[in-house]
Amino acid sequence: MKVAIVTAGLPRFTQDFITVLNQLKGFDRADLYINLWESDWADNNQTAINKINKILPSHIFLKKLNITKEPDRNLPVDQNLFNKEELKWWYDRRIGQIHCLKLAVDLIDDPYDVVIRIRPDGCLYEDLDVSLLDLSNKEVIFCSTGMGIHQTEPNDQFFIGTYNGIKFLCELYQNFDNYIFEGFPQWTKDVHSWALEYMIGFHFKINGKEIFKGNFDHAIMRAGRSKYTTDKHQHVHIVKDPTE
Repeated sequence: MKVAIVTAGLPRFTQDFITVLNQLKGFDRADLYINLWESDWADNNQTAINKINKILPSHIFLKKLNITKEPDRNLPVDQNLFNKEELKWWYDRRIGQIHCLKLAVDLIDDPYDVVIRIRPDGCLYEDLDVSLLDLSNKEVIFCSTGMGIHQTEPNDQFFIGTYNGIKFLCELYQNFDNYIFEGFPQWTKDVHSWALEYMIGFHFKINGKEIFKGNFDHAIMRAGRSKYTTDKHQHVHIVKDPTE
């Protein structure tokens, strides 16, 4: 079985990154693809590659890594809103997450049976044998515990799928603005109603795709918080970056 692992976003590497790579079982080797937003963590691709390679388990191989400057964006509305600054912060965060993930998936240049999305600061609660997952009729499998107010939405922090399934999920990026207006008419009044898990759920629903959940679960920052996680979770202590 040929396996690709993708991660993206800010370089929020903690011990959880090493943990989750070792928790994934059922294959002899996997190729890792990474796209990171530009930061002071590394000023060029080669420096980043060197930092990642020194912490990878022996069966994980860094295939491609790219550092990208995050683009400036405008809100998809031009009216003068009282909470425009807050809306812009959430908009940049959410569309940036799916954009960076899409850029990581776009780096994949070989056919793979399985593509796994992980976070640099997240891990599973227990080992997962990927070879036991049935992807024949399930393009993407999400964690068993959902997200959102009622925990009914797909967990965007960890999922497993076919290459085509993950590519489809990343098509959310191109449709992000349209979905905000189509699916969340009160989006300017309730910033939490269009969190990324709701956007992914809407993307699947509007395209007639069923959401499948597996028998695995995932959490972020079990080992602590990266210094690059400055927006939320201030109560979690900052831990050493294993790549440093």
